[in-house]
Amino acid sequence: MKHLFLAAAILFSGFSAAAQCDCPPLADRSEIIISDAGQGTGTTTWSCDNTYILDGYVFVNSGQTLTI
Repeated sequence: MKHLFLAAAILFSGFSAAAQCDCPPLADRSEIIISDAGQGTGTTTWSCDNTYILDGYVFVNSGQTLTI
C-alpha cells in the first residue's frame, strides 16, 4: 500500500510541475528522434515543447553543452 501511495504521489507531482510551467500537454508535443551515432549532439537545448526519443546513446563532447 505504501508503494502505491508513493507511486501516486510521484505521478501527481509530475502533473503539477508540468501545469506550473508553460509546457504543452504530452499529447500535443512533437516527437523528435535523436540519433547522434556517437558523434555528439553539439551544443543544444531540449525544451518541454517536444518529446525526445533517444535512438541509442547520446553523447555530449568536451566543450559542448546539452541543456534540458
